[in-house]
Amino acid sequence: MLKYKKLTNRIIGGVMAVSTLLPGFGYSQTTNYTAKEKPMMEVESSYSSERGTRDGFYGDQYFNPFVQPNVLNGGEFTLNYYGSGDSDGNNVLDWNDYYNFEANERTDINGDGVAGTQADKDILEDYLLDNTAYLPAHWEFQNETGKISRFENYYNNVDITDEHPPGPDWDCDQYSMQFMINSTGVENIEGSPLDPNLYDFSHNAQGNMPGYFVSTSSTNGVGHAINAILVGDNPEDFNSWYFYEPQIDARVYPGDISMDENSFAYIQRYAYFWSDIDNQYMHNIEGIIEFDLEGGEASITWESSSLVVNQPVEQSYKHPGGEMPSDVTIDYQYDNPNYSDPSNTGNVEGVADWASVIYSDSITQTGGNWDSSHYNFEIFRSWKAVSDYSPIIDTTYGSINPVYNRPAQVITVQDTTRPYFTYVEGDQDLLFSEYSPADQSTGGDNSGVYAIGRNVSSDQGEDPNSCDFYNFDEIYTDSIYDPSGNWRDTTFTFSVSLDPNQWDSQPADTSVIFGTDVSPDNLGWATAFNPAGVGVNITYEDDSNQGEEGTCEFVNYDINRTWTAEDSICGSTINYTQTIHVSPAENQWDFFPDDWQGIYSSNLDLSPENTGGYAEASNPSGLEVIVTYDDDSNQSSDPLNCAHYNFSVDRTWTATEETCGTSISDVQELDVTKPMSLMYTSFPDDIDIDYNESMDPENTGEPTGVDTLASEIPVSYIYNDSLIEDTPTYTIWDRYFELTEDVCGTQTDSDSTQRITVYKEVGVHENNLADRVTVYPNPTDGKFSIRYQFDTPEQITTEIYDFSGQLMRRQSIPVPAGSETAVFDISELTNGLYFIKIGVSGGQFTYFRIVKQ
Repeated sequence: MLKYKKLTNRIIGGVMAVSTLLPGFGYSQTTNYTAKEKPMMEVESSYSSERGTRDGFYGDQYFNPFVQPNVLNGGEFTLNYYGSGDSDGNNVLDWNDYYNFEANERTDINGDGVAGTQADKDILEDYLLDNTAYLPAHWEFQNETGKISRFENYYNNVDITDEHPPGPDWDCDQYSMQFMINSTGVENIEGSPLDPNLYDFSHNAQGNMPGYFVSTSSTNGVGHAINAILVGDNPEDFNSWYFYEPQIDARVYPGDISMDENSFAYIQRYAYFWSDIDNQYMHNIEGIIEFDLEGGEASITWESSSLVVNQPVEQSYKHPGGEMPSDVTIDYQYDNPNYSDPSNTGNVEGVADWASVIYSDSITQTGGNWDSSHYNFEIFRSWKAVSDYSPIIDTTYGSINPVYNRPAQVITVQDTTRPYFTYVEGDQDLLFSEYSPADQSTGGDNSGVYAIGRNVSSDQGEDPNSCDFYNFDEIYTDSIYDPSGNWRDTTFTFSVSLDPNQWDSQPADTSVIFGTDVSPDNLGWATAFNPAGVGVNITYEDDSNQGEEGTCEFVNYDINRTWTAEDSICGSTINYTQTIHVSPAENQWDFFPDDWQGIYSSNLDLSPENTGGYAEASNPSGLEVIVTYDDDSNQSSDPLNCAHYNFSVDRTWTATEETCGTSISDVQELDVTKPMSLMYTSFPDDIDIDYNESMDPENTGEPTGVDTLASEIPVSYIYNDSLIEDTPTYTIWDRYFELTEDVCGTQTDSDSTQRITVYKEVGVHENNLADRVTVYPNPTDGKFSIRYQFDTPEQITTEIYDFSGQLMRRQSIPVPAGSETAVFDISELTNGLYFIKIGVSGGQFTYFRIVKQ
């Protein structure tokens, strides 16, 4: 059995002696503090809380009092500490540790000071069988009782800080610091300002517990240093802290000699962290919280903003697993900033779901844009897994820091890809006027850096008066290469030839009259040019099909004129043919009669002598012309058809020359119309009729008439009545007659009028009202009476008109039901016939005639 601590505290008279370094004993304190005085100089600096961004992933988690510091592994997950159970020391707890269980610091699992016992092995077996979730040394998963047990087992059974003899250079500060070195650890302790001749570094981080040292004041008012560790779940609660006196291995409470109840407790750690101000890792004493004590009751007077105040989420306290990716070779890609992303170069696989993987790179890339080492280099990638639930960095697979001795993943970046062309003009057939040297080719390369060179050969002649100056081949060879020596080339040819001649102007096909000058001087010359600027000669040749004189072909023929344009250097030509059609002049009218209009008569003569004369024509080419005409009439032969009297004649005149038979034709219009020839032979007189007589012409009289142009045409009449006057006693109508015949529907150009007077019947509108009214006496000499007989009261209106219809008097009176008589006096009216109109309120009325004498 291996035991790490003996009971070496000195006992005097049965009482444990307190180190002379406690206030009031032996040597004086190196530095004295008064109660309530903060015993440290605060360092103003800024600290990065980012993890995994620095070489080696260093950085102490002094601000998190819940987690194991793991300072021997750069803050990562480690099993290299007292009682971890990692028997074989490979940083993994598995059945290999159980089957190869041996005594060492890591196998004192129960913390009794004796390593490698069966009791220790049984605890490990339960853990591997998942009968328990964690071991006693797994600090983060213990409750308060378990943490106190672990801590007390450590300082009672393992730690030997209390055995150090006191002296002038060893007081409470050194006891507190030595205990923190052993129980918690100092990262990169060899690089720290701590004196290795004063302190023992051999047990650095042995306990791997998140301990702190405390500045306080002893009961005699002298500043004092002790230690503390969080065993509860709230660092802001004074009672969650376990205060410890390393000189005598005893827990401290306010009022004990090591902590006056009216003092303070400033909790700190000697930590290693990155300083953004100093831009380096550094060691310093950093505080996390300060309590003020009044009669043993604590209150917070200061707290670090970085202090972690919540218990991390529990997780399985096992290695996160995973396997680092293999070394890999990749192509350099300047335009893809993610070309070395793990998705392309390999990632850590098989990591537990409660951890995340991070990495950092060290790159050997050097040189400028045209240095191949800028594109062919190595990336050393350091991998590790990080817990998602607490700020514990769990493990490193490969590191670029030699401290870990774990080879990083090597990513070899190389450029073996040939550059490429993105634009090349390529083979082209060009005209001399379009020719210019080929544009520069463009390209690209995966490195983003490349150069393009060109070689040109040509067989062009030097003399502008020689054809090979305009007809030649030019061969281009372009090469593209990159800084890594990769290259490719391409060849293309420009074949250049003299431009074809081009017509500048071309006389168009045309037609001319026989006898016209057909030479180019009259009809126009063709012109041409060459775009290359060489001279061009113009010639022409005519081919005619003209016949012998006296024939139509002599005056009517074609000329095919072929034009040729030839350049003066290479002799290339272009041709086109112009057609000239020669024909005799068109006949023309010397005289043409106007359209003619006439009146039908029985002896109508439509010969040219009577309708405008004969047309006359000639030919400007001197050919003989004959004029003829032809009539097309639409007259009807039936005398009872209107078209016999109203018709037209289309007279077509034709002028024909006898040599080629060409002719012209025009139409003269002849229009014949029937005149107004109806006449009355009798007309009815004006007439007066009574209201009950018919107004039909058979009763009132009909006119008669005759067509003086053709007596055989039957003549009838039409009429229209117009009301001229309407009075209560009569109406006057004017009847307008017109004669008409059915053949052409012609009418007289003026109408004739008959006047008809119709006298009305008295009482025609009574509607039985007359049965209720009596007028008497009649005739009268001036006065008369009207008797009314009604079943209901009525409003009676009485109007008196003279014979001409003029209203002479009007009276409206109410009449009661029954019989009623009203008297009227018309003595002042002249003698004569009068009409009386009597109306009631319902709209009925009746008339009576009365005679005044």
